[in-house]
Amino acid sequence: MFGILLIPNIGMVFADHPHEGGGGCGGDCTPPTLGQDSSGKVHVTGGFTINGQTFDVESFKQTITTQTIRENEPVEIILKVFENGGPQNLKHVGIVIGNEYIFDSYVWRHLPNAEISWEREFDGVQSIQLENTENLITDVNVEAKTVGTITTLKFQFTPTMTFDTSHIMVKMWDQNRSYWVNNFHDALEIQSNPFTSVSVDDDIIPIESETHEEISETHENKHDVHDTIIEEIHCSSGLELVYRTSNGYPTCVTSYSADTLIEYGWAIPAQ
Repeated sequence: MFGILLIPNIGMVFADHPHEGGGGCGGDCTPPTLGQDSSGKVHVTGGFTINGQTFDVESFKQTITTQTIRENEPVEIILKVFENGGPQNLKHVGIVIGNEYIFDSYVWRHLPNAEISWEREFDGVQSIQLENTENLITDVNVEAKTVGTITTLKFQFTPTMTFDTSHIMVKMWDQNRSYWVNNFHDALEIQSNPFTSVSVDDDIIPIESETHEEISETHENKHDVHDTIIEEIHCSSGLELVYRTSNGYPTCVTSYSADTLIEYGWAIPAQ
């Protein structure tokens, strides 16, 4: 019974309440913001963007339109952060993906999650930290750019497994340890990829499930089977066929994901 009381408090209290000020914050206890400060003054518009969909950020939690993608497709989250002490005082911005609890067998169980953090040291050196013990994501990258008073951070990652609709947590603090938390509920859902990897000797061929029987050919005809499968791939409505540059495998992805993969050199368009 003690587990029922204590486990939710570790994450849920932190997730549901904003935090302004920190231990020894000095004279400036105003935290960074993606939208408005604690007085309601708006410093940023369109502070949160996920896969091209932009949202104005409310106080500390809000429900947004769920972005549904498939496993092994890239996700891009862009944050626009205002720090009242100047961009140079922004020290930490992190996102937590898949941060959900379920009540299972009389205890709260934390589902697999991953945290990507951008950090700036006092000497200005920037780094990326990743907590990803369940291997929930891969291809992680963060780009930071400052224009005027706004620091824009572009987080990129690729989910490696499916997970139900979950919220995304954003955590920020400045050099005085004044910190703030934003929660975007129902932000992301990862569905299974319509392609299944089927092994033909040394080749892994992503194919649609209805073509599985074609793999029952003899060993001598394996190359003919490979060519036939590739030629017969047809993407579902709304998806585009691309080829991954790392291995040449065909994959059906959304138009946005196709543009992102091609832009960063991870795929080439189908001819």
